[in-house]
Amino acid sequence: MRTRVFAHRGSSFEFAEQSRESFEAAIRDGADGIECDVRLTSDRIPLCWHDRDLKRLTGRSELISQIDAATVTSLRIFDNGIESGRDQLREGRPVLFEELVQLAKESGLPLLVETKHPVRSGAAVEEVIAQLVKKYGVLVHLLSFSFTAVRRAERLMPKFEHVQLLQHSKLISMATTPIVGLDLKLVHRDHSIIASLRRRGKKVFIWTVNNDEDIRWMSELGVDGIITDKPAHAKKVLGYP
Repeated sequence: MRTRVFAHRGSSFEFAEQSRESFEAAIRDGADGIECDVRLTSDRIPLCWHDRDLKRLTGRSELISQIDAATVTSLRIFDNGIESGRDQLREGRPVLFEELVQLAKESGLPLLVETKHPVRSGAAVEEVIAQLVKKYGVLVHLLSFSFTAVRRAERLMPKFEHVQLLQHSKLISMATTPIVGLDLKLVHRDHSIIASLRRRGKKVFIWTVNNDEDIRWMSELGVDGIITDKPAHAKKVLGYP
Protein backbone atom coordinates (compact mmCIF):
# COMPACT_ATOMS: atom_id res chain seq x y z
CA MET A 1 0.00 0.00 0.00
CA ARG A 2 1.26 3.46 -0.92
CA THR A 3 1.35 5.95 1.92
CA ARG A 4 -0.11 9.23 0.68
CA VAL A 5 1.76 12.48 1.28
CA PHE A 6 -0.33 15.48 2.38
CA ALA A 7 1.06 19.02 2.52
CA HIS A 8 0.71 20.46 6.03
CA ARG A 9 -0.55 24.04 5.68
CA GLY A 10 0.84 23.78 2.16
CA SER A 11 4.55 23.30 1.51
CA SER A 12 5.16 25.15 4.75
CA PHE A 13 8.83 24.35 5.22
CA GLU A 14 9.76 26.41 2.18
CA PHE A 15 6.92 28.96 2.21
CA ALA A 16 4.87 30.90 4.75
CA GLU A 17 2.27 28.56 6.20
CA GLN A 18 -1.22 28.66 4.68
CA SER A 19 -0.24 31.38 2.25
CA ARG A 20 -1.18 31.37 -1.42
CA GLU A 21 2.48 30.71 -2.16
CA SER A 22 2.58 27.67 0.15
CA PHE A 23 -0.55 26.08 -1.32
CA GLU A 24 0.59 26.63 -4.91
CA ALA A 25 3.96 25.08 -4.04
CA ALA A 26 2.22 22.00 -2.61
CA ILE A 27 0.52 21.47 -5.95
CA ARG A 28 3.82 21.88 -7.83
CA ASP A 29 5.48 19.51 -5.35
CA GLY A 30 3.06 16.77 -6.30
CA ALA A 31 1.39 16.39 -2.90
CA ASP A 32 -1.45 13.88 -2.75
CA GLY A 33 -3.60 16.48 -0.98
CA ILE A 34 -3.45 19.73 0.95
CA GLU A 35 -4.09 20.17 4.68
CA CYS A 36 -5.31 23.48 6.06
CA ASP A 37 -6.98 24.95 9.13
CA VAL A 38 -10.12 27.05 8.79
CA ARG A 39 -11.55 29.75 11.03
CA LEU A 40 -14.38 32.21 10.43
CA THR A 41 -13.74 35.95 10.35
CA SER A 42 -16.09 38.47 12.00
CA ASP A 43 -18.16 38.58 8.78
CA ARG A 44 -18.39 34.77 8.75
CA ILE A 45 -15.96 34.27 5.84
CA PRO A 46 -13.83 31.08 6.12
CA LEU A 47 -10.11 31.83 6.26
CA CYS A 48 -7.17 29.43 6.06
CA TRP A 49 -5.62 30.16 9.46
CA HIS A 50 -4.38 28.06 12.34
CA ASP A 51 -4.14 30.40 15.33
CA ARG A 52 -7.07 32.08 17.08
CA ASP A 53 -5.40 35.46 16.58
CA LEU A 54 -3.09 37.34 14.21
CA LYS A 55 -0.17 37.73 16.61
CA ARG A 56 2.27 35.03 15.51
CA LEU A 57 2.04 35.63 11.77
CA THR A 58 1.31 39.35 11.47
CA GLY A 59 2.24 40.92 14.81
CA ARG A 60 -1.29 42.28 15.24
CA SER A 61 -3.33 41.41 18.31
CA GLU A 62 -6.86 40.93 16.90
CA LEU A 63 -8.70 37.63 17.11
CA ILE A 64 -9.69 36.14 13.75
CA SER A 65 -13.29 36.11 14.95
CA GLN A 66 -13.11 39.88 15.56
CA ILE A 67 -11.68 41.04 12.25
CA ASP A 68 -13.26 41.05 8.80
CA ALA A 69 -11.99 39.05 5.84
CA ALA A 70 -11.06 42.08 3.73
CA THR A 71 -8.76 43.38 6.46
CA VAL A 72 -7.07 40.01 7.00
CA THR A 73 -6.42 39.43 3.31
CA SER A 74 -4.88 42.91 2.99
CA LEU A 75 -2.15 41.90 5.45
CA ARG A 76 1.12 40.05 4.87
CA ILE A 77 2.12 36.86 6.67
CA PHE A 78 5.59 36.93 8.24
CA ASP A 79 6.38 33.32 9.17
CA ASN A 80 9.63 32.78 11.07
CA GLY A 81 9.49 29.05 10.34
CA ILE A 82 9.82 27.95 13.97
CA GLU A 83 6.85 25.56 13.81
CA SER A 84 8.17 23.83 10.68
CA GLY A 85 11.73 23.67 12.02
CA ARG A 86 13.20 26.08 9.52
CA ASP A 87 14.38 29.22 11.30
CA GLN A 88 14.05 31.58 8.37
CA LEU A 89 11.57 34.38 7.74
CA ARG A 90 9.11 33.70 4.91
CA GLU A 91 6.46 36.10 3.62
CA GLY A 92 3.14 35.35 2.01
CA ARG A 93 -0.46 36.33 1.42
CA PRO A 94 -3.38 35.07 3.54
CA VAL A 95 -5.89 32.89 1.69
CA LEU A 96 -9.65 32.68 1.98
CA PHE A 97 -10.83 29.08 2.09
CA GLU A 98 -12.86 29.55 -1.08
CA GLU A 99 -9.65 30.47 -2.88
CA LEU A 100 -8.02 27.24 -1.74
CA VAL A 101 -11.12 25.28 -2.80
CA GLN A 102 -10.76 26.78 -6.27
CA LEU A 103 -7.11 25.66 -6.37
CA ALA A 104 -8.18 22.18 -5.28
CA LYS A 105 -10.82 22.09 -8.01
CA GLU A 106 -8.29 23.08 -10.66
CA SER A 107 -5.63 20.62 -9.49
CA GLY A 108 -7.96 17.74 -8.65
CA LEU A 109 -6.43 17.40 -5.17
CA PRO A 110 -8.41 16.55 -2.04
CA LEU A 111 -8.39 18.87 0.95
CA LEU A 112 -7.85 17.93 4.58
CA VAL A 113 -9.64 20.68 6.47
CA GLU A 114 -9.21 21.06 10.22
CA THR A 115 -11.74 23.04 12.24
CA LYS A 116 -10.96 24.40 15.69
CA HIS A 117 -13.32 24.21 18.68
CA PRO A 118 -14.61 25.71 20.83
CA VAL A 119 -15.08 28.88 18.74
CA ARG A 120 -17.55 31.75 18.90
CA SER A 121 -19.12 30.76 15.59
CA GLY A 122 -19.97 27.27 16.87
CA ALA A 123 -21.34 24.98 14.16
CA ALA A 124 -21.21 27.68 11.48
CA VAL A 125 -17.68 26.81 10.35
CA GLU A 126 -18.59 23.27 9.29
CA GLU A 127 -21.78 24.55 7.66
CA VAL A 128 -19.89 27.11 5.56
CA ILE A 129 -17.26 24.55 4.57
CA ALA A 130 -19.97 22.13 3.45
CA GLN A 131 -21.60 24.83 1.32
CA LEU A 132 -18.36 25.58 -0.52
CA VAL A 133 -17.53 21.89 -0.97
CA LYS A 134 -20.93 21.36 -2.57
CA LYS A 135 -20.60 24.48 -4.73
CA TYR A 136 -17.25 23.46 -6.23
CA GLY A 137 -17.54 19.68 -6.08
CA VAL A 138 -14.19 19.04 -4.40
CA LEU A 139 -13.18 16.09 -2.23
CA VAL A 140 -12.80 16.96 1.44
CA HIS A 141 -11.83 15.14 4.61
CA LEU A 142 -12.82 17.25 7.61
CA LEU A 143 -10.54 16.85 10.62
CA SER A 144 -11.18 17.93 14.18
CA PHE A 145 -10.34 17.09 17.78
CA SER A 146 -14.00 17.83 18.51
CA PHE A 147 -16.13 14.68 18.31
CA THR A 148 -19.19 16.87 17.87
CA ALA A 149 -17.67 18.73 14.93
CA VAL A 150 -16.76 15.48 13.18
CA ARG A 151 -20.28 14.10 13.65
CA ARG A 152 -21.62 17.36 12.23
CA ALA A 153 -19.35 16.98 9.19
CA GLU A 154 -20.61 13.45 8.67
CA ARG A 155 -24.16 14.79 8.59
CA LEU A 156 -23.38 17.77 6.33
CA MET A 157 -20.98 15.96 3.98
CA PRO A 158 -21.99 12.28 4.20
CA LYS A 159 -20.29 11.08 1.02
CA PHE A 160 -16.79 11.82 2.33
CA GLU A 161 -14.64 10.06 4.92
CA HIS A 162 -13.84 12.36 7.82
CA VAL A 163 -11.05 12.21 10.38
CA GLN A 164 -11.16 12.12 14.15
CA LEU A 165 -7.96 13.70 15.45
CA LEU A 166 -6.53 12.23 18.65
CA GLN A 167 -3.61 13.12 20.90
CA HIS A 168 -4.37 10.63 23.68
CA SER A 169 -4.55 6.85 23.33
CA LYS A 170 -7.35 6.62 25.91
CA LEU A 171 -9.70 8.26 23.38
CA ILE A 172 -9.07 5.78 20.58
CA SER A 173 -11.97 3.52 21.50
CA MET A 174 -14.31 6.50 21.10
CA ALA A 175 -13.36 7.19 17.48
CA THR A 176 -16.15 6.07 15.14
CA THR A 177 -14.82 7.68 11.95
CA PRO A 178 -13.31 5.56 9.14
CA ILE A 179 -10.07 7.55 9.45
CA VAL A 180 -8.21 8.36 12.66
CA GLY A 181 -5.58 11.09 12.76
CA LEU A 182 -2.76 10.61 15.27
CA ASP A 183 -0.06 12.89 16.60
CA LEU A 184 3.36 11.46 15.69
CA LYS A 185 4.38 11.83 19.35
CA LEU A 186 1.65 9.35 20.30
CA VAL A 187 2.97 6.80 17.80
CA HIS A 188 6.49 7.24 19.18
CA ARG A 189 5.18 6.36 22.62
CA ASP A 190 3.33 3.28 21.38
CA HIS A 191 3.56 2.27 17.72
CA SER A 192 1.32 -0.77 18.32
CA ILE A 193 -1.58 1.67 18.23
CA ILE A 194 -1.48 1.60 14.43
CA ALA A 195 -1.88 -2.18 14.26
CA SER A 196 -4.71 -1.92 16.79
CA LEU A 197 -6.54 0.60 14.60
CA ARG A 198 -5.91 -1.56 11.55
CA ARG A 199 -7.60 -4.51 13.24
CA ARG A 200 -10.63 -2.30 13.75
CA GLY A 201 -10.68 -1.52 10.01
CA LYS A 202 -9.52 2.08 10.45
CA LYS A 203 -7.38 4.11 8.11
CA VAL A 204 -4.63 6.12 9.79
CA PHE A 205 -3.21 9.60 9.07
CA ILE A 206 -0.19 10.86 11.06
CA TRP A 207 0.92 14.46 11.65
CA THR A 208 3.43 16.20 11.46
CA VAL A 209 6.02 13.93 9.82
CA ASN A 210 9.15 15.77 8.63
CA ASN A 211 12.13 13.69 9.71
CA ASP A 212 13.48 11.21 7.11
CA GLU A 213 13.53 8.35 9.61
CA ASP A 214 9.94 9.03 10.67
CA ILE A 215 8.79 9.30 7.05
CA ARG A 216 10.22 5.85 6.27
CA TRP A 217 8.96 4.39 9.55
CA MET A 218 5.39 5.55 8.98
CA SER A 219 5.44 3.99 5.53
CA GLU A 220 6.81 0.72 6.95
CA LEU A 221 4.04 0.71 9.56
CA GLY A 222 1.55 0.98 6.73
CA VAL A 223 -0.14 4.27 7.60
CA ASP A 224 -2.49 5.56 4.93
CA GLY A 225 -1.22 9.12 4.94
CA ILE A 226 1.41 11.39 6.45
CA ILE A 227 0.90 15.12 6.88
CA THR A 228 4.20 16.90 6.34
CA ASP A 229 5.66 20.37 5.91
CA LYS A 230 7.93 18.93 3.20
CA PRO A 231 5.81 17.05 0.64
CA ALA A 232 8.39 17.10 -2.16
CA HIS A 233 11.11 15.84 0.19
CA ALA A 234 8.85 13.17 1.71
CA LYS A 235 8.04 11.85 -1.76
CA LYS A 236 11.77 11.68 -2.53
CA VAL A 237 12.50 9.81 0.74
CA LEU A 238 9.77 7.30 -0.12
CA GLY A 239 11.03 6.86 -3.67
CA TYR A 240 7.90 8.29 -5.28
CA PRO A 241 8.17 9.91 -8.74
